[in-house]
Amino acid sequence: MLTLLSTVARRNNLPSQKVEGVTIMANIDGGYYYGLESIALRIWELLEQPASVAELCATLAREYDVEPPTCQLDVIEFLRVLEREGLVYIPF
Repeated sequence: MLTLLSTVARRNNLPSQKVEGVTIMANIDGGYYYGLESIALRIWELLEQPASVAELCATLAREYDVEPPTCQLDVIEFLRVLEREGLVYIPF
């Protein structure tokens, strides 16, 4: 279960390319392509190193001037999608 205390890491074996402000990446195993921009792209950039959900939310709340509870709900929901798609994992 993903919580604020969870550490999340992105899978580094995903080929990606920036194209006109959008990062396009491929999940070779699943055969899917994904496009990330705006806040989703920022989350992906922050996950260059494993980070806790709380750390991600604190950074995003500062950078985007969003209320922490709203940020936490949205980030957890987005990370669940990334986890389900096999793009991130919880290492411990």
